[in-house]
Amino acid sequence: MKRTLAPYLAIAGVTLAVGMAPMLLNAVVDPFNKNGIVELGLQKEKLATKRHGQLYKTIAYPRRESAYVVFGDSRSRALREKLFRESRWGQDVFNFSFGGGTFPEMVDSFWYAARYGHLKGVVLGVPLRMFTSAYKGGKNQMPEAVRIAGSAREYYTSLDVSSLALDVLEQQYRDEASAIREVGSVLGQLFGAGIRPAHSAERPRQILPATIIPPARTVETEEATRTDRGELETTDNAVTPMPAFDRESIPAPFVAADPSPQTPPLPQSAKRARKWHQQVTKAAKSDWEKFQSSEAYYEALEEIIAFSRKAGIKVLLFIPPTPIDMQRTLITYDRMDLAFAHRKRLAAMAPVLDFDFPNPLTAKPENFNDAFHFHASVAREIAHELVRQFGVSERSEAWISKRRRLIQCPAPGDAAGQSVSLPGDTPVTLGRNCLVWG
Repeated sequence: MKRTLAPYLAIAGVTLAVGMAPMLLNAVVDPFNKNGIVELGLQKEKLATKRHGQLYKTIAYPRRESAYVVFGDSRSRALREKLFRESRWGQDVFNFSFGGGTFPEMVDSFWYAARYGHLKGVVLGVPLRMFTSAYKGGKNQMPEAVRIAGSAREYYTSLDVSSLALDVLEQQYRDEASAIREVGSVLGQLFGAGIRPAHSAERPRQILPATIIPPARTVETEEATRTDRGELETTDNAVTPMPAFDRESIPAPFVAADPSPQTPPLPQSAKRARKWHQQVTKAAKSDWEKFQSSEAYYEALEEIIAFSRKAGIKVLLFIPPTPIDMQRTLITYDRMDLAFAHRKRLAAMAPVLDFDFPNPLTAKPENFNDAFHFHASVAREIAHELVRQFGVSERSEAWISKRRRLIQCPAPGDAAGQSVSLPGDTPVTLGRNCLVWG
């Protein structure tokens, strides 16, 4: 019997098509804007940052190489780049923060940006709740993001990238995207491949820079071992030794006197009220009941600041505001002295702009979207005050002053600013709804 190659060639052709389909889709749609080969006018940023903000921003930063960068979690991400542009400052600011971001991700993103050598000033969001390896399990998607961003093969063959590409297409071309999904599903059943939904499970935990190596040093303690390459492996939840403070000796304006969490009547929807109550009860309990701060995290921050000092990079630390209801939970779970010591330790490293204390801003629920996240109007004023700390022209200062409603932080050269007497020797200056430590 005469054999023919036709069936084998057909199988090979289909197999090749199955393998090439995700690559073609990823190259054409390019949901994380890696190549910019084809411009389809697709709306990618919102979906891409939600699916894998670490990858999107890791790809985006080298094209900008901004001298000023904001790092942190969703509260830092609220400081949108456009808010800094509004201030007439004239400097490009890149926001390298992530929704649900963790301390390890903030550290890795700093070292990634630092390797380009253009940094002049950075803002690091440093709320106390991030300073424990228990927070979101210490997840870190930055090493994965750097790996995929740096490898064309990984990016173009990634089924997760393909899944996002289909989601992006579906926003504007629903029928075409559905057809591609159906074909992908059939091919997947036949060949054990195809386009699958992007997984949402957390990646393996990695702690500190896998891509940028801090200055070499070796430190060995019971809590952690730092290798000569600067990498950190945490063996346990290291507890930061914090000095004890007599709560009665901590004066206003730092502490809300009423220790009982109370949900204020909200004029907004019942849904918002329920979410608010859940956050100041269940979420706060999860945060603070067994909270243990990580010494390794403070050491990592010290390393960033030491590097920045040598490199001439100005560092501002930023503690975002939360409603007084949420502040009271620190008293409920006996963490007030820890919060106070956290600020003192940060202030020994760099200036700290602290908005998280009882004041007219945090007393009004309407200044917040929920019990964790401040409103866009508050974000605008915080961004403008951060700009002032880096130094602005008279024109920019006048523009900011004219639009200021809620906040004024004491800035270098300001005549205004009230010195606040607090226990210890850490200098603290009170502005309008803003404390500057250090």
